[in-house]
Amino acid sequence: MASSRVSKSALRARVRALPGATDAESLANQRALLASDLWAAAFNIALYRSLPGEPATDLLFADAARLGMDIQYPAARPGTKTYSWRRLTDKTTWRPGPHGIDDPDPATTRPGRPGDLRLVVVPGLRSEET
Repeated sequence: MASSRVSKSALRARVRALPGATDAESLANQRALLASDLWAAAFNIALYRSLPGEPATDLLFADAARLGMDIQYPAARPGTKTYSWRRLTDKTTWRPGPHGIDDPDPATTRPGRPGDLRLVVVPGLRSEET
């Protein structure tokens, strides 16, 4: 039986070939979430920073900060291939992460509590309903 596994480099090439989200689509998606009941009830959220071509999350971040929500981001653990959730503070700074996305600096954040999360926003290129 032939393997159906796809190499990481082949998968990355396929992802790079996908059309990215336009600024207008990204803004519309963020505004739709901001107007939803999900957002209104989400006092403790997790956001991911976007890769180029993915829908942005900056409008969500700004609104969550304005509302005083508890915001968590994943951050790479130095010297490992693992991540941990970090709770942002008013002193949070950012540092280059291993995948070209800035991570919150653990020295300026608090440990996250994933069990407290009410909403997780993950930017993606496309999704399908089946």
